Amino acid sequence: MTLSTRLYLQMARAAAAVLGTHELVESVWVRRSVAAGEVSFGRSDIDLAVAIRSVPASSRELISLMNRYRALRAAFPLLGECLVYDSLDLRTWWSTDTYRASVDRRAALLLRGKETAIPVLSVEREHAAHRCAFWLEQYLPAAFRAGNVRNLRKFAVEMWNAYATAVGIIAEPAIRRSEAEQLWRDRRDTPPDELGSLAVCLGILKELHDALLPPCEMPLPRPLVFPARWPPGFQQRTVVLIPSVESELPAEARRSDALIFTPEALRVYLEFVNPFAACVLPLDAGIGAVSRDAWLRACKREGGSFRTRLPGFGSNDTQAAVGRIASVREALEWLNKGERPPDMGNDNVNRILATPHSVRRYYREIYPRLREECTELWAALDGFADSTSCTRAASSFSAMRSQS
Repeated sequence: MTLSTRLYLQMARAAAAVLGTHELVESVWVRRSVAAGEVSFGRSDIDLAVAIRSVPASSRELISLMNRYRALRAAFPLLGECLVYDSLDLRTWWSTDTYRASVDRRAALLLRGKETAIPVLSVEREHAAHRCAFWLEQYLPAAFRAGNVRNLRKFAVEMWNAYATAVGIIAEPAIRRSEAEQLWRDRRDTPPDELGSLAVCLGILKELHDALLPPCEMPLPRPLVFPARWPPGFQQRTVVLIPSVESELPAEARRSDALIFTPEALRVYLEFVNPFAACVLPLDAGIGAVSRDAWLRACKREGGSFRTRLPGFGSNDTQAAVGRIASVREALEWLNKGERPPDMGNDNVNRILATPHSVRRYYREIYPRLREECTELWAALDGFADSTSCTRAASSFSAMRSQS
């Protein structure tokens, strides 16, 4: 263990000692770079996870826990996000992301409280593909705008790790980025200093697309730029679609709200990360269509109970928390009719955009209803795994909503 990792681990233990005395908390563990022993001092974050007691938490209790976590972040600026899992998450979450479950099972370190068992599950290729492509949504555009070669290289290695798992090169992802990078370099003759570019990252997604999806038949003679209210949070984004990884990027790619895709990267993103975005694209079905199973995977993933507790612990985005559950509910109702979910419509989007930005107001006024909807959602979805059962799940969920 390096000196940096020891120092970070001591800070994580101190934070766990403070969080662990809260009335809600049963367990605290540290994840990602600290747990893997791969800390870059001053650059790495200390990412934690907390298991709370099985009885649903009240708004007052969650606000109290959030205040304690925010006070800790003021004392330890290196603290990153904290995922707050309840009993519903601990029963359902690991099966919706077997890739992350594999990493946490082998690397997460319990710091306080009772052990939380993570089941041994085979990594599903669709979950690995999701972990390869989700970087498109926030991390890659930000690193590109900042010219952050270090982060672009880090993301490229993470993406290759997920790609290699998805296509069967490795059975489980490498725990450390250094191990994943060595595996990658053993398979290709690319100098380390050439890995840090947006083109390399988009190239990995092209390889993933070609391995898992049918050929992309969308000729694009020039870059296409258009605005969109991007679900599930429906923030205004500028979508930049370039013909290939070799294409020159237009000036709009450096906008603070830009999302950057090639046709292949966009198809991978829609199929494995965010099918809800297909409803807002001004494109033909050749690139906007996603499979029925993709919708089911997204409903399970975005309907995770812990996502309703991201505000205040991971970000302050209350709109996304509300938009996720609304998007899942809407998608299931249309899937039950055997139809592709459409755009949510201005009225629904405006209601999501009207969500209070105050995290405390969110927990007082919005969270109790969302948590109840998550319970109803998983009563319908739990255990379903294919397209046929997706219809049954949607029918069950629609019936429960109408009764309530």
